Formats: sequence, C-alpha cells, structure tokens
Amino acid sequence: ILNGATNSQADHVTITTPSTYASNAFLYIKNTATNAAHTATIYNAASLGQDDIMVLSGGQTAFFPINVADNLKAYTSNAGTIIEFMHVGTV
Repeated sequence: ILNGATNSQADHVTITTPSTYASNAFLYIKNTATNAAHTATIYNAASLGQDDIMVLSGGQTAFFPINVADNLKAYTSNAGTIIEFMHVGTV
C-alpha cells in the first residue's frame, strides 16, 4: 500500500477477495513505517462500519488465519506508509 491514507473505500487496497481459497488461508502483513503513530487498518469490506479486524502500528507484523469468505481491504493513517502482505492457502 502506498499513499493509502484516504476515506474512500474505492481507494483502499484489496488484501484478498472472497473465494480466493477453498479453505485454510493465512495472512502475513507488516506495517513498514518506523513511526508507531503511522497505523495500518485491516477490515472486511463486506461489513464496513463494523469493528476493524486489526490495526497495526508502525513496525508491527502479524500472521493469522483469515476467513476465506471475507473481502479484506486495508488503508493507512498517513500517505506514503508502505504495507507488505502475503496470503497463502488451499486453492
């Protein structure tokens, strides 16, 4: 994600879409910012407005199972924040 600081869901980066995997999928995600105040928010686009799945501060990394039916998206609190991500699962 580069320059992902926006309020428009259309501008948010798609992490994974529904039915990408048949079962047992995992997400690795890292906020590469060096400032802890520069956050990255991961959410399910199908339930926008509900609780976010996760908020990563600058420098934090996560690896966790994901629901294969979710449409995961992400945005950052500051323009220029770069997020690394990779998902793996059974196709």
